[in-house]
Amino acid sequence: MEFAAEGLQRLGALCERTWHDRLQVVADGPGAATLGRPGELVETELCFPEGTDLDPARDVFPGCPLAFRMAEELWKQMPRVFRAALPVITGKAPPEDVLYRGWARNSAAGHHPALAQSVKPAWHFTIVALVRCEILAIDQHWSLHQLALAWPGAESDDGLAREIAFLGDEPLPQGLSWPTPEPSAIGALIERHLRQHIDLDPIRKRQERYLGRELARVDAYFLQYRRELEARGVRAGKQARFAERLAAAEEEHLRRRNDQIHRHEISVTPHLDALLWIAEPAWRTHVRWTEGRETREAPWNYVPRLRRWLPPAEAGCD
Repeated sequence: MEFAAEGLQRLGALCERTWHDRLQVVADGPGAATLGRPGELVETELCFPEGTDLDPARDVFPGCPLAFRMAEELWKQMPRVFRAALPVITGKAPPEDVLYRGWARNSAAGHHPALAQSVKPAWHFTIVALVRCEILAIDQHWSLHQLALAWPGAESDDGLAREIAFLGDEPLPQGLSWPTPEPSAIGALIERHLRQHIDLDPIRKRQERYLGRELARVDAYFLQYRRELEARGVRAGKQARFAERLAAAEEEHLRRRNDQIHRHEISVTPHLDALLWIAEPAWRTHVRWTEGRETREAPWNYVPRLRRWLPPAEAGCD
């Protein structure tokens, strides 16, 4: 009840508790939309029963339609993009032997690295996305995912995704240049990682089982219909006329099969609830390395928390 009252009041409604399980509400605008009556001035009493025999049209309980509508309206009024900075672990650059060992952990890098410039403080950026996935099949499924992707290379940072609540933060540094990529670029990265995290195999197997049963039913029906038409054509001696009806039946058979296939498709719709940009201290230098017979040089960031080298955001934007 407290959650519903605070949420409705945030949306501009007037709420008064009239009994231990009753809440009197007067609302319009977003509050009325939450109550399922958009565009009206609504005066109603909400019930919060404790039993199991609940009426979704009248009662309020966890997971009821009102809770979902209120969450959606509240999300519309809140910012979707946040920023945070992780605290500095140490002010000294790592020794060169540590840097070289970190380079060996970078599977995308070549061999025989050399530091072409002095090591300087820098910032490493990570995107943390909170995504709800709506999976429509025969039944509706929801799954929640928290992804942490290093920017700009999109390397998955599962440790940060799990431990973000325990890493602490500090005031945002002044003058820090945050990445500003196109939303479509971030969306493509999130989609690629969701494809790796969502397990659709159980849903797909169930859909295939239901689809096979429906296709067998459609095929059996049209097989019997075809046999009846052929028998009637032979008896009437008008095979040409019944051949047209057979052709029409074949077209309808194919349409019904395609309709069943379409009905049993699986649709996955991601909803991005929040996007957090994280800046954490790193060390930057130009690294010279060899790939085969070619020598290359580019700026790289060494991230102490990961003990890995990653390309800086500026390199990704270029």
